[in-house]
Amino acid sequence: PYALGLERAKQLVAQGGAPQLKGAPLALQRAVVAGSHASFMTGMHLATLVAAVVSLVGVGVGFLVRDH
Repeated sequence: PYALGLERAKQLVAQGGAPQLKGAPLALQRAVVAGSHASFMTGMHLATLVAAVVSLVGVGVGFLVRDH
């Protein structure tokens, strides 16, 4: 029964929040919070890595196309 509530919380997790499961055992709630945090941080790490690669490619291209 808790899985449906978690499915609806994708957007919340994407924004760094954790869903609250009413009536769920405390251990389950803590696991959901820890999993949500880990998921958010993994996505943030990937986004930062992609941004860094794009920036470095931009610098490289800038050196190639600049006027002398």
